[in-house]
Amino acid sequence: MTITTFGLQNYTLLIAGIINLIMSILVFSRGIKHNKVNLYFSLLTFFNFLWAISLLLSKSFLFGLSAEISYRTAYVAALGISVFLFYFTLYFPYKNKNLKLYYQVFLIFLSIILSVLSYSKLHIIDFSGGFNSANWFVNYYKPFYLVYSVFFIYVIMSSIYFLIDKLKNIDNFLKNRIKILLITLLVGLLFGSYFNLVLPYFENWHYESVGPIFTAFMNAYVFYLIFNRKEK
Repeated sequence: MTITTFGLQNYTLLIAGIINLIMSILVFSRGIKHNKVNLYFSLLTFFNFLWAISLLLSKSFLFGLSAEISYRTAYVAALGISVFLFYFTLYFPYKNKNLKLYYQVFLIFLSIILSVLSYSKLHIIDFSGGFNSANWFVNYYKPFYLVYSVFFIYVIMSSIYFLIDKLKNIDNFLKNRIKILLITLLVGLLFGSYFNLVLPYFENWHYESVGPIFTAFMNAYVFYLIFNRKEK
């Protein structure tokens, strides 16, 4: 049996989704009631799972509303990833900032508004999917897409700032691990943004499976840190 490019993308998305779901369940099972790191990482990996599976489902329907809803859900999941990465890096390996309540309310409120609008014509005006990548076409409302992208990148960059700021006041053991985490986060941001935000904007949907794989590798390293980290 010949594996088409679209079929290969589906397998890639399935693998990324399963890896993230397993990590989410395992970290959640360690306890989240008194451990914000476990809580936010389990939510982060769950939304990574949702992102990958939503893309997979949208590419597994020949046509119809189901594929469109799945594809729109992938954008909602990406917002969830950014928000829970934000809170994870705020608390990992320890919390060193107290965010103003109004800032957190603004962040959550805007992410909810963008999530709701992702299911409207303000996000995707027209959608046509299918097993054959040649049949794919998504007509975005460009102003909303740009606002969405700016918000997503801003939240991710804030997460990177939290980690960089912590480098000043930690021991060398944790510093080296956070540096590696920063590198994996930057690589995940670069590839995820390019393949899942930039290329679709220019009507190229051939490589959307690449982003979830890179974020799965990033999460795998964090998963390792959680199970091996020394409490401060």
